[in-house]
Amino acid sequence: MALVGLYSATTRIADLDSQRHVSNRVYEQFCAEGRYRLLEQHGWSLETLLARGVTLRPAATYVKFHRQQRAGAALTVETTAYPAENGVVVWDHSIRQDDGEQVCQVQALTSVIGRDGSVVEILPITADRPDPYLIEGVPDFSGTCQRAENAFSPPYSDMDYFGDLPVAAWWRIFEEGRHMAGDQLGLTRARFLQFDTMLFWIAGTYRFYRTIRPGQKLVIYTWLERIVRIRATIRQEIRSADDQTLVGASREEHLIVSLLHSRPKAMPAELGETLTDYMEFP
Repeated sequence: MALVGLYSATTRIADLDSQRHVSNRVYEQFCAEGRYRLLEQHGWSLETLLARGVTLRPAATYVKFHRQQRAGAALTVETTAYPAENGVVVWDHSIRQDDGEQVCQVQALTSVIGRDGSVVEILPITADRPDPYLIEGVPDFSGTCQRAENAFSPPYSDMDYFGDLPVAAWWRIFEEGRHMAGDQLGLTRARFLQFDTMLFWIAGTYRFYRTIRPGQKLVIYTWLERIVRIRATIRQEIRSADDQTLVGASREEHLIVSLLHSRPKAMPAELGETLTDYMEFP
């Protein structure tokens, strides 16, 4: 049987990004809060987890954004856990407004790992799964286009209670990589605004293959998978700088939007030409 937890959250001014909307990472932080609150309800408080040397190691997440929020929004975070064998837990999060409309959905896949690296089963196993199950695989890069390449090291200040990098910190790495790639290609925020164009992240799948240490030297590779009418699919890989080991990958869907008219639009030809060499499937 699946396990369900609920709690209320209110967005703050500090949660807003440069678009004056609640930052995507805040939603994942709400979900992480839901996961740990649910664990506490079943006898696994943060203190107990720390004392037993047990952590949640992220393996994958899927996110879909439905409605933008501003400061002062009262939200309900519903967390459903589907514990499986070998310490695996599938988490299904639904963040909703007061009127019941969905704001954001997040599904997460974690492994419960003990101090010695072994898997630990801390919740009663169920055969149930979210319907639909939205976490998909991220395809390998085909090698048919150029990729923007940028060095990055996760800040030590992103470490969580357990000294690990949480999912929200992973999302930050991918987002930083997108911004650095845009600067590298001359597609800055100012240039997008010049053409009354902006990309809004609306959904994405993320795979975390290996743990990342704060301060670890990484390389983020960013490219476009394709642009179809008003949607752009952005791909990224995170690799270790020393041996090019693949540690994470993503596949995101972005909506191309006119800020002036607040509606979707096709990518302007002048911007599209800049991206041609970095598009895997033109």
